[in-house]
Amino acid sequence: MRRTVLPLLPVALALVAACGPSFTPFRFVEKSRVVGAVVSVAGDPTRTTPAPGETATYELLTADPGPRVGRTFTLVVCVPGSSNRDIVFCQDVSTFIALNGVSTLPAPGDPTPNPFVSFDVPDEVMLGDATELWVFGAVCNGGTVRDLLTDPPQQGQSWQPCMPDPAAVPQPVGQLITDRIPLERDANDRNHVPALAAITLDGVPFTYVPGPDDPLMGCAAGTAPQVAADGVKHDLVATATPESAELYVRDYEDAARPEEVYFRAYYTAGHTNNEYDLISADHPEATLHWTAPIAGSVDETGTLVRFYFQIADDRDAVAPFERAVCLVPAP
Repeated sequence: MRRTVLPLLPVALALVAACGPSFTPFRFVEKSRVVGAVVSVAGDPTRTTPAPGETATYELLTADPGPRVGRTFTLVVCVPGSSNRDIVFCQDVSTFIALNGVSTLPAPGDPTPNPFVSFDVPDEVMLGDATELWVFGAVCNGGTVRDLLTDPPQQGQSWQPCMPDPAAVPQPVGQLITDRIPLERDANDRNHVPALAAITLDGVPFTYVPGPDDPLMGCAAGTAPQVAADGVKHDLVATATPESAELYVRDYEDAARPEEVYFRAYYTAGHTNNEYDLISADHPEATLHWTAPIAGSVDETGTLVRFYFQIADDRDAVAPFERAVCLVPAP
């Protein structure tokens, strides 16, 4: 039961997009966007697999290249329908079990939380043989989301999640959200969130956490670790707690074995040579090689580079955490 946030697109269009040329690394945060999702069970927030009758919250993980932007959204949770098994799409209101949304951008200075929806898992009778719930929604990063319920997207037709706003600078970025929430229908389905044990930058503990409203420029006067804009490669090394790799029985296997745990990152400048690295008993330290950009015109006051890290297991439970460095002109 894998859980991935994907745009709702016709299969042919999705394949064309995947095979086309790409000049921007997938994990480069050039624009505000959603980069994942987490599920937490009420009363046991370390567990990601709610059982029938339990309450849980589904929350999108967001990333911004600069200070945090406001977002509007609509998210629906439903029981999988019987006629659309191949496409995650909460189209039948009779299957809806939760709905949440925000249609007005927060005022300057107001909190800007991640989009989320809380829900009660139906009982065994309503679930039938379902082993997961579905999530369908739309997010507008920095703008006003269109009405997903009265004007839903249609397969094969263009549908923009953001209402047009010619005056907005930068333009708002919209995303359609389709996702699956695995359920705990038996003991083997239980899954907990992995946890970070430590992370270092070039062998030094990497502890600096940026504030959500920290400005893009001016960090050289602060306490963020400084990195020169000289194209040099830096090592980001992470370890997870021993409990992160849980034993479980995979589909079509008889014996339990440990989960695989991954370290991955999204970033607002530079690039990594690898998309992720594996953490295991035989390979306890995961390393991402991040290369600083070469920028002769970097602001002398420093440019803040944000890292949106994730420790994730192979059942897609995610532990997110943020760090930052200050990019300064090369000597």
